[in-house]
Amino acid sequence: MVVIRRNAHGLPARVEVSYGDGSSFVGVPVLEGEPVADGPSRFRFDPVVTDRLRFDLVSAKPGARDGFLGVGELRA
Repeated sequence: MVVIRRNAHGLPARVEVSYGDGSSFVGVPVLEGEPVADGPSRFRFDPVVTDRLRFDLVSAKPGARDGFLGVGELRA
């Protein structure tokens, strides 16, 4: 499970999770979770064994003044 606590910026439209398999990054389906404004956003996915995780946050408002994304805290 990953917990993302947002900072003063906007919420993502979606979160994509991938892990390093030694030569590239492989997508991991998010089983449950979605961004929430009033608390930590929790995303659950199948366990993976890796030393590299990547989280792609996709803006709900790309190019807009309030479309910037930031992560205040990340726990994995």
